[in-house]
Amino acid sequence: MKTVSLTALLLSCCSLFLSSCKKYDIETPPPGPETEMGNGRIRSFSTVANGKPLTIGIELTPASLQGLSTSGHSTYLLTLSDEIKRLTAFDHIVVDWNPKGHAPDSVYDIPHFDFHFYTINNAERLAIGSWEKDSIALKKNPPLSFLPPHYVPAAADPDMGKHWVDTTGLEFDRVTFTKTFIYGTYNGRVNFVEPMITKAFIDKGDGFDDPIPQPTIYSPVEAWYPQIYSGKKNAAGNYTVTLSDFAWRP
Repeated sequence: MKTVSLTALLLSCCSLFLSSCKKYDIETPPPGPETEMGNGRIRSFSTVANGKPLTIGIELTPASLQGLSTSGHSTYLLTLSDEIKRLTAFDHIVVDWNPKGHAPDSVYDIPHFDFHFYTINNAERLAIGSWEKDSIALKKNPPLSFLPPHYVPAAADPDMGKHWVDTTGLEFDRVTFTKTFIYGTYNGRVNFVEPMITKAFIDKGDGFDDPIPQPTIYSPVEAWYPQIYSGKKNAAGNYTVTLSDFAWRP
């Protein structure tokens, strides 16, 4: 893994631009909508107590990590409960499987999953076009106070938006990428947050609880926002990716 400088990253980015109120026991989260992935299934889940969200996450069965595409990018839509949509900024989840990774080379060109938590609805997401067709909205950035410090723009993709990467991540300093936290924007607003985790890391079953880099200003306001993102195996032997430690942003 060769060193990638911030300057090289920015040059790579530039070239890319051009080219419900129920109360649940936290130990027994209610089952969420599921879908087939690989040879198994994935599902969304959430836990709420006393009107506060405790977790929002995705559960992956071991079989879901087998039989995945080895060539093309795949997407899997997971819905969230009306309660979670009312309490938080999030509307739905899309799991993206990247068998060959993506740019920038020598950083994220490793097989990995993008776990997108969208703040826009699915119809709005699907209306996001390519750079060539939708460059005005993709170029329109929110004020930088809506993003954490040290984040810079990277690839812009249809059905997603513009990705912003954390330049303090170890993957930019000779360490092979395993996990990171991405922000996304479109038409002047933050439209998703994204834990990005390699398949190799998930296959090992390694667990982590990492802080989510926080912006200064949040939008929409009067919603609960997560401060921790995690990955780990649960008692059933399934791997979970979760957002937790929610704080109220008035």
